[in-house]
Amino acid sequence: PVQNPSFPYARIVLDGSVSLNTDVLIAAYVSADTGTFKVTATRVPAPENESCTDAIEIFADISSPVVRSNSFSVNSITDCASEVTGPVVFYRFVTQFPNSQIDITTCGFPQEIQPVYSIFIDSCFAAGCLDTINDPDCNIPTSNPYVVRDQPSGTELNIAVYDDNFGEGEFSLKVQELGQFIGECGGATRLRNRVQIPGTTEGASATWDLLRSCGGNPVTASPSAFYVYTTETSFGDLTISTCFGNELDTYITLFSGSCSALTCRGENNDACGQDARITLAEDERLPFGTDLYIVVHSPDTSAGAFNIVVEETEIIVPSNGECVNADQLFNNQFVAGSTDNSPTLRNSVELCDVPATNDSPTVFYYYFTEFNYGDITVDSCDGTAFDSYLSVFVGDCDTLQCIGTNDNACGSSARVTLAADERQIRGTRLTIAVHGSGSDFGFFGLTVSEIGVNEPSNGNCFNPITIQAGETIFDSNFGSAVLSSAVEPCVTATGVGSPVVFYRYVVQANDSSITIDTCLGASFDTVLQVFTGTCDGAQQCVGIDNGECGNLGSVSVSGVNAGTELFIAVHGVDSEVGRFVLRVNEDFECDPNGPEYECSLSFALKTDQKCGNDEQCATIPSFDLGYCYDRGTDCNCSISQTSGVQPGDEVTAGLYEVHSVAINDGGFSSDLCSFRINVLNTCNPVGPEVLCRTDPIRLFTTASCSLDGTRCAKMKDSFLGTCRDFTECSCSVSQLSGPIPGEKLLPGAYFIELTATNDVGYSSSKPCQVKVEVS
Repeated sequence: PVQNPSFPYARIVLDGSVSLNTDVLIAAYVSADTGTFKVTATRVPAPENESCTDAIEIFADISSPVVRSNSFSVNSITDCASEVTGPVVFYRFVTQFPNSQIDITTCGFPQEIQPVYSIFIDSCFAAGCLDTINDPDCNIPTSNPYVVRDQPSGTELNIAVYDDNFGEGEFSLKVQELGQFIGECGGATRLRNRVQIPGTTEGASATWDLLRSCGGNPVTASPSAFYVYTTETSFGDLTISTCFGNELDTYITLFSGSCSALTCRGENNDACGQDARITLAEDERLPFGTDLYIVVHSPDTSAGAFNIVVEETEIIVPSNGECVNADQLFNNQFVAGSTDNSPTLRNSVELCDVPATNDSPTVFYYYFTEFNYGDITVDSCDGTAFDSYLSVFVGDCDTLQCIGTNDNACGSSARVTLAADERQIRGTRLTIAVHGSGSDFGFFGLTVSEIGVNEPSNGNCFNPITIQAGETIFDSNFGSAVLSSAVEPCVTATGVGSPVVFYRYVVQANDSSITIDTCLGASFDTVLQVFTGTCDGAQQCVGIDNGECGNLGSVSVSGVNAGTELFIAVHGVDSEVGRFVLRVNEDFECDPNGPEYECSLSFALKTDQKCGNDEQCATIPSFDLGYCYDRGTDCNCSISQTSGVQPGDEVTAGLYEVHSVAINDGGFSSDLCSFRINVLNTCNPVGPEVLCRTDPIRLFTTASCSLDGTRCAKMKDSFLGTCRDFTECSCSVSQLSGPIPGEKLLPGAYFIELTATNDVGYSSSKPCQVKVEVS
């Protein structure tokens, strides 16, 4: 490495030729005396302008300086005062006007150093050095700002900046140029959008040779007319034109900035015959409110009349022209859009297999998947007016990963259908880029279609469906987010994997034989993995497909203790999905859950006798307790009554429950069984209901009723009423009081009271009356 000897301290900078991870030995010493010192090693960016040939170009500015730094420069020079400098950096300014005044200053701004600058004209060496340097303390009478005068336009001023005391840090530098051109520029005629106006260079006091042209070759003494236009849109299309068959052979030069600090934006001579037209390129468009200065002259020294117009068109930039501003799409939603004027060009992003020459504008959408590993298609087949191209990605905008692309699946439009190994879990964000082939752009229609099923409840190991011995389940692995590539207690995962659903079976007996299979049918090649353990811990495989059902899964398990939880994972080979029938059978000598027991049915009987306390009674007949059987391979069972009435018991009316249980040869009991015997009274124990006639019995007196001639009436036989009791019980009506047939009655009202008695001898508790009227 090179040590710059001009610095008053030891300072070595290793240049870029030293490779990464190189050991550097630093030997430090004091040349004569002993003492202490500090050594620092800093990894820093080298200033890009530490040499004069790499000077940074700066422009005139009437309002503010540029803020720069000389830190970490390894270069020094002998300045215009013949002094060796500390770290130096270089800037270049090119004059725009002939014989102008250029003011250069570092005074009046915050500084970390005391900046000194030397100025070299058209050279980086002493031969081009101006006589003096600036005063770093900004004291009068030493000239500050530093003034350069009487230079031709296009003069390069190379400005070397350094600290007065070998320091390093930030400083401010301001350059302002004042020329004869400024007065004419300040009186420029204002133009309006799309309004054509006539103009002339006849009598113009400013000539083109007073201003540096965009190409650096000023035209000598060409009279020049000035116009100013302020942009009305942000980054719109802008054209300045004199294409009207003018008398004058026109030449247009376009600037932005201010009259004292013009920045060239373009120039044109013969875009339309001898007339000129400037159209700003897409990357040169300007923000709203930008002042543009337009100078019209001729390519020679002639003067004359012309017409000029500015045409500005607002550009509607798509809001989703950048990935971070993508618009959201929803399933089966159709959207219409345009790629026109997008700020993102396709070849600016290294994505998919789009050719490197593709520079079509690109817009972005995003879609969140609704299903696990659903079928997803993105297409621009409807409503698209250009040769469209689609690309689909996962990941963030900074780390996009292509999963599908297409150009011409439907004519000149595109359709992307994700391959099976590119399907995503529910909630995955897909980014969709719409662009064109080559440089194509325009309007398009876009649709995302996703077909899938909702996530099953048993799509993860923590929520399995419990299956019983002998049970058959009809199910599918559609929609599960867990893939077989993540479930490998029994097999090594390969590829993307197939969706997995989970089941749970609890072993019923010790030393039993268990068969788990899909042999009854499946629509795909099923795989069964049976394991013990925990979903989030250690897992032990206890069974894998034995191939007994061909492409259908079958697993045999034995030697597992009763109460052990078996987890059953069902999935397909590769990425297959479909429907299946799952069953579990467990073979044992006697069922540890007890035999299957079918109870006897409940029945009813009627009383047929009276027993103590004058109540109706019945005798319980013999009854059947039902039947039982055991699911074991060689096991019998028996039934015994545990509670309730017995045959031969004499009981009154009521509901009697009989409990029983079945027990197999292994001593395992069934669930408790019960049925009921309902004993019903044959006759109503409160007696029958009496129903008296409702209309009165009417009798009329006669003289012959009595020997003494008194008028009276004789009671005659009449229907008095009836009775009713339970269906199988008869009853009869009897008179309790009142007139009887043949009895003589004087005029007046009489009442006959009736009652009824049933077959068992119970009388009605509510007698009734029949009225007799004698008149």
